[in-house]
Amino acid sequence: FDSAETYIFDGHGTLWGVRGAAQGVTNLDLEQQIISQVNSLIAAGKQVIFATNDSNYSRRMYVDRLLKHGIRLCNDDEVSREHAKQKVVTAAFTCAWFLKKALIRKPFVICSHVGLLEELREAGITDYVATIDNHGQAYNEYFAPVTKENVTRLVQQSKDVDAIVVGWDQQLTALKVAVAAAFLKWSRATEGQNVMQIVQCSSDHAGVLGVTSEDFLPRTWANQSIPAVGNGTMCQMVCASVGEDIQAIDVGKPSEVLIEALRRPVEEEGYGVELDKAVIVGDTLNTDIELAVRSGMRSLLVLSGVTSRSDLEKLRETTRFPTWVVESLA
Repeated sequence: FDSAETYIFDGHGTLWGVRGAAQGVTNLDLEQQIISQVNSLIAAGKQVIFATNDSNYSRRMYVDRLLKHGIRLCNDDEVSREHAKQKVVTAAFTCAWFLKKALIRKPFVICSHVGLLEELREAGITDYVATIDNHGQAYNEYFAPVTKENVTRLVQQSKDVDAIVVGWDQQLTALKVAVAAAFLKWSRATEGQNVMQIVQCSSDHAGVLGVTSEDFLPRTWANQSIPAVGNGTMCQMVCASVGEDIQAIDVGKPSEVLIEALRRPVEEEGYGVELDKAVIVGDTLNTDIELAVRSGMRSLLVLSGVTSRSDLEKLRETTRFPTWVVESLA
């Protein structure tokens, strides 16, 4: 572990939102110990990168979050924060990175936060059709009932859409799903027409909103992860609604798109990571650890988040075996 040149850290369950009961400390104390370890790696001159599948965050926003948690990523000034974006990879960024290289110019974007739109604009993709405005305000028309009139009206307003993007939308509605499905289905109805693709910011089936408080009642439910509908599940709703075998292009962990972004040199808008000299630290088998196995990196699984020792004992898929396992990074 200590011989690696690059360390790639997951966020929730690894650095924060951790559970300290198994180590006899409070959640906050454990988080502070973990942050101290990360800061030691940064001070030692290692390449440290922070990766998240949460498409609600742009790189700029995630830099802010890391600094607020006490991670000494950079100095607290505008120039330093801009440079620090090269140490952060979010699903919003890899989505914009892929769309730019695929020459997609007018995607229909399902989202509830502006982080994804911010990354699209930075990549030069400004003519998108989104379910929110650039200030994060949701368009009321997408909260209407699913009717023939509502679906056709919304599709006709943006007939030249060239792809569907599904971010982690915490205000997902049936009408958003129906409109996206209509675009996909109708683009396949005419022979010779360009078939529209659907891009998911991550393949996560579920997410974690946080952890219940230590004094939560009943006490048996204290320090429990609070589940969320995952980005991948949201995208599957769209694909299933088309009625055809449609496979989404994944751009989050553990996708080939994200691996390519990590591997490519900085001159090609990548991160310049030598994968065989890198270690991924995370709490999730099907994203963090599978990313490491797919890319040839080593991995450290921490049990301070969603994965337990019983999960490891049941593990049969070789693509999800970690190199090392510890209770936490502390």
